Amino acid sequence: MDLRLKEELLWELDAFVFFHLGSDAVVKIEEREGKGIGVSVEHRRVHGFQFAVGEEELRHLLEDTSRFEEFLLGFLTAHRRS
Repeated sequence: MDLRLKEELLWELDAFVFFHLGSDAVVKIEEREGKGIGVSVEHRRVHGFQFAVGEEELRHLLEDTSRFEEFLLGFLTAHRRS
């Protein structure tokens, strides 16, 4: 995977998670050979969740910050603790 793309993902993901969950959230990113990136998020305010995105989908999401945020908000909403 393109290093610049990976760095952009880290930047956007860190900013999103910090804003919505705080600095104590645990985010793990794993490059999957030929299959894009796998991401997992854990925090006391959400049930841990994971998702995977291919390189082309990731490029599409990162083209527009609003689109990326909407994508991630879907996971936060679906996995929040009551």
